[in-house]
Amino acid sequence: MRLTLYILVMVGTVNSTAAQIAADHDGGNDGYRVQCNSAAPQAAIIACTRIINDKREDSDGRLMALQNRGYYYQAIGDLDRSIADYISVLQIATGRTKSKILLNLGQLYAQQGDQSNALASYGEALSLDPKLASAYINRAALFIKLQNADQAIADLDRAVQLTPKDPEIYISRGSVFAHSGDQTDFIRYQHLVWKKMHDGRVPWRWPFGRTGISWCAKPGMTR
Repeated sequence: MRLTLYILVMVGTVNSTAAQIAADHDGGNDGYRVQCNSAAPQAAIIACTRIINDKREDSDGRLMALQNRGYYYQAIGDLDRSIADYISVLQIATGRTKSKILLNLGQLYAQQGDQSNALASYGEALSLDPKLASAYINRAALFIKLQNADQAIADLDRAVQLTPKDPEIYISRGSVFAHSGDQTDFIRYQHLVWKKMHDGRVPWRWPFGRTGISWCAKPGMTR
């Protein structure tokens, strides 16, 4: 019942917003482009849809509107429509834009529990842009969920090579050791990160909350 009420209120808001947007634009898409790029999600979705459906719009404008509308659908939790828009973008996008859309698709599929399509999307993104560190990080997170520690570590190692000053990647990599029960490697790796931070090669963080637990878990070890 609460969900139904929310939907009814949202639809009412969208219709009111649509009327206002229509009143604000008397031809051409310049005003709609502004709304599509920077408005609140519901208003932006309406403006982007106006651009997408305008047969006079060029391919670049339609690509921008599809990409933005997919983002806004994702922001409001409408994953199916977001996926549909991103798939449409893939049909006309190239290069770096395409790899980033595939990354977004991977995240959406992972949210839906569709691990097969998520892995495929991350893999295709990396085939287009092997230096897309965020794709390695997201795929590693999925491998961790699938309890595939070796693949997760391999992806995180590659991410470290691409972004060596991001402390969160080091922390994630150490966590893989911890979750897999490899306390010795976890301790060794955390000390390596500590040294990198001390030497100024990695910004300071406090990733070592589990280190003491790891020492306690090792028979015969004291610290």
